[in-house]
Amino acid sequence: MARLAILGCVAILAPIGAQAQETDTAARIADEISACRKIPVATERLACFDRSVAAFDNARQKRDLVVIDRAEMRKTRQSLFGFSLPRIKLFGRDDDGSDGAEVTEITSTIAAIRPAGYNQYVWQLADGSSWQTIEVVGRSAFVKAGDAITITATMLGGYKAKIKTGSIGVKRVR
Repeated sequence: MARLAILGCVAILAPIGAQAQETDTAARIADEISACRKIPVATERLACFDRSVAAFDNARQKRDLVVIDRAEMRKTRQSLFGFSLPRIKLFGRDDDGSDGAEVTEITSTIAAIRPAGYNQYVWQLADGSSWQTIEVVGRSAFVKAGDAITITATMLGGYKAKIKTGSIGVKRVR
C-alpha cells in the first residue's frame, strides 16, 4: 500500500524513447491502476493493485517510463528554452488541458563572456546555457560577468536578450 501512496503523489508519467508505444504503456498502466479501485472485493482489489504496481515498477526499471513531478517538469522546460525542438507531448498535459505552460522568458545572470568573432559574443549564463549575439555589438554591449539578463522569445521565433544597456538579438548555442 505504501507504493500506492507514491503513485498518488505522481503528477506525471512521462514516457521516453519511442513515444507512441511508451505513451501506450504509461496510459495502460495508469488505466489498470485506476480500474483496480472499482473492484468491490478487497482481496481481488489488492491483487489487482499488486499486479498493476508490479507492471509500473517493471516499466520504471526498464526506463520505459519516467516519473517526474510538476516542479521538475517546469525546470526541464526552462532548461530547454531556446532550442528548436519538435512539437511533441514530452511532458504531458497541464490542468487546463494544454500541452503545458510554455516558457517564453528566462532570467539569469551572465557567468562568462567570450568572443565569437565578427563583433559577436557568446554569453554563458548562470544556468549553464550559452547564448550567442546575432547582431554586431561593440565590446559585448558593455556587459560583464554578474550582470542580469532576461531572454525573451519573440513573435517570429527569435530571441531577444534584455541587458542593462538595451536589448539585442541572440540565439541559443548550448
